[in-house]
Amino acid sequence: MNNKHYLNYVRSHHYPKTKQLYIMRTYVGGVELKNLDFFIKKKKIVFDRYSIIQGDKKSGKTFLSYLLFNAYMFNDTFLEHPPLDFTGFNDVSLRILYHSMTDWIYNLPKKNKSNNMHDKWRKKCYDEENNDICWLFDTPDFLYNEKERDGFLNYLKKSNIQMIITSDLDKNICYPKEYKVIKI
Repeated sequence: MNNKHYLNYVRSHHYPKTKQLYIMRTYVGGVELKNLDFFIKKKKIVFDRYSIIQGDKKSGKTFLSYLLFNAYMFNDTFLEHPPLDFTGFNDVSLRILYHSMTDWIYNLPKKNKSNNMHDKWRKKCYDEENNDICWLFDTPDFLYNEKERDGFLNYLKKSNIQMIITSDLDKNICYPKEYKVIKI
């Protein structure tokens, strides 16, 4: 089954049972967070080709998913537009390293040339020759069904897709050795 057919299968079978599936035309190298301790305790996260982000409920897994996707897609995150009565993001800094045809880092606070660089970078990401793809799943149900999980994760080891999957802490789940487990 090729990647396009498998993506259709995933969307039709898993997406309704999954909080979110984000598809990005780039790899994600890592994240550096400062002054976000009230959401995520970890300061630096480095992603491998296959990464599982594990944490308790309310540990920041979904928050991290939103940050990665919104920074990639819109060059913007909700950290830049907090509610007026919330002052917790005043001294936050965030860096995300995306790998594509060129490396590009999303920064908050933003640098002056950020928007122009982002537009050029995104255009390169959507080039037909760019085969870098990252699937970012936020707590998919298939992880908790051993047969579905093993088939899905083992299939993806044969593809060119980077996988970042968030998961609740579950000591009973054994992931393939190729998957880096990151606890937050």
